Amino acid sequence: MPNKPADFTPFYLKVFHLIEEKNNNEFANKLADSQLQAYANGCISDKIKIARKQGHSDWWKESETPIECLRELLAIHVAKGDMVDVAIFAMMIHARECAAYEESRE
Repeated sequence: MPNKPADFTPFYLKVFHLIEEKNNNEFANKLADSQLQAYANGCISDKIKIARKQGHSDWWKESETPIECLRELLAIHVAKGDMVDVAIFAMMIHARECAAYEESRE
């Protein structure tokens, strides 16, 4: 069973559908997107706190955690089906790639 904070429940899905039924799909989508962002932030924050307590750090340092290591960890967590870790590793990779791109433009 996925680990989920209590702030995202089937209730929200029902609300989105009810709003959509009232012909306000745009509002339903905005509300769903907003709730998803808050939910994702909560899930990611919880996982990062746990990882810090376990001694994991320095994902942003190429000398400590080469980007290829992050890619390998991403693949491992995709295979495990741990979507919160997948999101975390994907964003770490994205952030590192964006930083590398910006440095290459200087």
